[in-house]
Amino acid sequence: MKLGLLRPTILKESTSPGRPHHGRLTALTLLLTGACIGMLAVNGAGEQTRVQDSQASQLVTGAVIGADRMDWISQGAISRDTEEARQLRPRLEATVPVAGAAYIISVDRRAFIGAGKVRSFSLTLRDLGPLNGNMGPVPINGVGGQKLVGVARALPGGQTYVAVSPQPTGAWRVWLPYGGAAIAVCALAAAFLRLSAQYRLAMAGVEGEKNALLTRALGPERAGCGLWQADAQGVTLPAALRAILGCNREETHMTYTGLRAAVHPDDLPQALGILLGNEKIFDGQVRMRNAGGEWQHIYLRVTQTTTPREGIILPVTETGLDDGRASGLIERLRETLEAIPEAFLLWDSYGRLVAWNEAFAQTFHIDMDDMQEGMTARDLAKAVGVDNKFLYDYFAPPGDGPSEVEALFPDDQFMKVTRRRTIGDGWVCIGQNITDARAEAEQRARNERELQMTVDILERSRKDLREAMRSYEVEKQRSEDANRAKSEFLANMSHELRTPLNAINGFSELMREELYGPLGHEKYAEYICDIHESGKHLLALIDDILDLSKIEAGKLDLDPTQVDLERVLSEGLRFIEPQMHQSDVTLKAVVDNVPSIWGDARATKQVLINLLSNAEKFTPRGGSVTVTALVDLSSVTVMIADTGIGMNEEQLDRLGTPFELVEDHFARTRRGTGLGLSLSKSLVQAQGGILSVASEMGRGTVASFTLPRREGVVVTLPSLLIGRSRILTEPATKDVTTAPTVDEVRPAGTLLN
Repeated sequence: MKLGLLRPTILKESTSPGRPHHGRLTALTLLLTGACIGMLAVNGAGEQTRVQDSQASQLVTGAVIGADRMDWISQGAISRDTEEARQLRPRLEATVPVAGAAYIISVDRRAFIGAGKVRSFSLTLRDLGPLNGNMGPVPINGVGGQKLVGVARALPGGQTYVAVSPQPTGAWRVWLPYGGAAIAVCALAAAFLRLSAQYRLAMAGVEGEKNALLTRALGPERAGCGLWQADAQGVTLPAALRAILGCNREETHMTYTGLRAAVHPDDLPQALGILLGNEKIFDGQVRMRNAGGEWQHIYLRVTQTTTPREGIILPVTETGLDDGRASGLIERLRETLEAIPEAFLLWDSYGRLVAWNEAFAQTFHIDMDDMQEGMTARDLAKAVGVDNKFLYDYFAPPGDGPSEVEALFPDDQFMKVTRRRTIGDGWVCIGQNITDARAEAEQRARNERELQMTVDILERSRKDLREAMRSYEVEKQRSEDANRAKSEFLANMSHELRTPLNAINGFSELMREELYGPLGHEKYAEYICDIHESGKHLLALIDDILDLSKIEAGKLDLDPTQVDLERVLSEGLRFIEPQMHQSDVTLKAVVDNVPSIWGDARATKQVLINLLSNAEKFTPRGGSVTVTALVDLSSVTVMIADTGIGMNEEQLDRLGTPFELVEDHFARTRRGTGLGLSLSKSLVQAQGGILSVASEMGRGTVASFTLPRREGVVVTLPSLLIGRSRILTEPATKDVTTAPTVDEVRPAGTLLN
C-alpha cells in the first residue's frame, strides 16, 4: 500500500523541466562572438583610415611649410649655375619630410632638382609630371614600382614644389590590438562551449543515475502493483496486474460487464462500491480469476474520489501482502529514501517506526544499528544523541492535523519540518536543512532595507535638485533679462551718439582742410586734427559696441554664402596697407590660390582687418606682419604672424574679454578700444569657425581663424596649431580641442620659430 504511492511521485520528478536548452545557448554564444569580431573589424578599419588621413595631413602641412621656405627662388635658378642655384639644394634638404623627399620642378617643367631619399624612390620627371599647382595628396609610382604619395605647391617664381613620402605602411600595428582582442573573444567562447559540453556530459551522468534510481523504485510494479482508474464506462487495470494474472502485459480497459465475469460473485458488490463510489468503501480485498481459472486475492484502495476515480491495486495472499514480496518492496523503498538529502521518518497508524534514512540518523546523532522497525517514539528517544524535545516536538507522530514548522536544531542548523498523514493513517515526517536559505533570506532582507533607505535618500535628493533647478531657472531668466536690457541700452545709446559724432567729425574735417579760409593760429590746426582723430576713434568704438550689442541680443544678421576668400583677403590687405606703411611695418602675404569658404564676406573681412590692426598696433617700427593660409579638405585657416611685443600666459588668459587691453608701455602709446578681438571672436564663432592665438613675450604673436569650406562642416584646428595656441571660441565638438600626442606638445611660443 505504501509503496504504490511512491510511483507517481518519482515519475513526476523525472519529467520536471528546468534543464537549459544547450542548442540555443551554443547558437547565442556563436552569434555574440561573431558580433564582437565584426565590431572589432569595423573599429580596426576606422582606425587604419584615421592613421592614413593623419599621415596625409602631415604631408600636406609639410608641403605648405616647405613651399613657404622656398618662395625666394627665381625662375631660372634650377637651370643656371649661379650662387642662387648652389644654395638651392642645402635649403631644399631642410624641407624634406620624414622618410621622404622634396623636389622643385622648373617653370618649363623640363628640369627638376631633388633632395632626401631621391635614389631610393628612383623618380623621374615623367613620374612627377602629374603633380602641378596646389594639389595633393596624389598617389604616384616610382621607377621600381614603389607606392608613393606626393603633394604639390606652386612657388611665386612659377616653379612647383613637390613633397613625396612612401604610402602609409605598418597596418599590422593598427590591427594588432584588434586581432588580439578577437583571439581573446574566440578563446573565451571556445572555453564557454567546452564547459557547456562538460556540463551536458555531467547532466547525462546524472540522468543515468536518476533512471537507475527510477528503475529500482519501479520494482513494486514488477510485483504486480499499479494504479487503476474507473469512470462510468468501465475500469482500466494496470499492465503489471494483468501479467500477475497470467494475461498479456498491457494496460486493459474492462467494462463492468466483463468485470462481473472476472470478479468472484461474493466480492462483486464490494468491488463495484470501491470502483464507482456507490457506497462509502475506500479499500478492500476481492478475488479475481486468473488465466488458469483460479482465484487471486487482489487489494484495492481509493486515492482520488473525483471523476475519474483512481486508486492502488496489488496482488496479495489470503492473509495480506506476500511476505517475500513485501520484504523486497521495503528494501527498494529504503534505497529510494537514502537517495534523498532530507531527514525522513515514517510512522504507521499505531505510532510505530516503519522507515527512515541516514540523514535523519545524522541529524539526531543516532547509530543506524540502534534503529529497528516497530520502535515507538519513546524507544527511539532512548537512542538519540541530542535533546529528546527535538524528537518529540518535531518528528514524533502528532495527535492533531498536518503541521509545518521551522526550528533551530543542534549544530546551529535551521530545519523546515513537515509532518503529514499518509493514506494508511500513518505519519510521514520530512526535515529540510534551510540554514543557507535562511541566511540568504536575511541577507536579502537587509539588502532590501538598505536599498529602500538609498531610494528614500535619492528621492529627497531629487526633490532638492528640482527645487535647485527651479531656482536656477528663475535666476537664469533674470540674468538673461538683465543682459538683454543692457544690450538694448547699449544699442540705443550707440545710435544716439552716432548723430552728434558724425556732425563733429564732418565739421572738424572741414576746418582741418580750411575750405573757407585759414584758421589763424597754427595751434588751431593741431587742435582740429586732435578733435577729428578723437571723433573718429569714438565713432569706431561706438560701431564696435553696436556690433557687440547686436551679437549678444541675437540680432546680428549674417548672410552665409560661398565666399571668394582670396578676394576678401586681398581687399583687407589693400585696406590695411596704408596704415602699415605709415607705421613702418612690412606686410607680407602668401594667399594665392586659396579656395572659397562658407561664411559671411563682410564679417570675414572685418575679422581680418581687426587682427591685422592689432598686429600693426603691437609691432614696433621696422617689424613685419605675415599673412598665410593653411588648407585642408574641410576648412581654411588664415594665420597673421607679427614680430611685436608678444604676450605672457596671464595676458593670454584675458584675451577675448571686451575692453581688455595689453598693459604695456608700447601698447599704451597706441590707441585701442579693446573690442576688436572680442568682436572678432563673436563673428568667427557665429560662422561656425575657430579663433586661436599663440604668443611669446618679446618674439611676437600668431593669430589665426579657421572657417569651413562647405555648409554644415564642423571645422577642426590644423595639426600645426593643436597644443601650441590658445583657443578663444567655444568648440563645436570635442574633436576641436583633442589633445595632441606627446611628440606634438610644445610651448605656444615655439610656433614662432
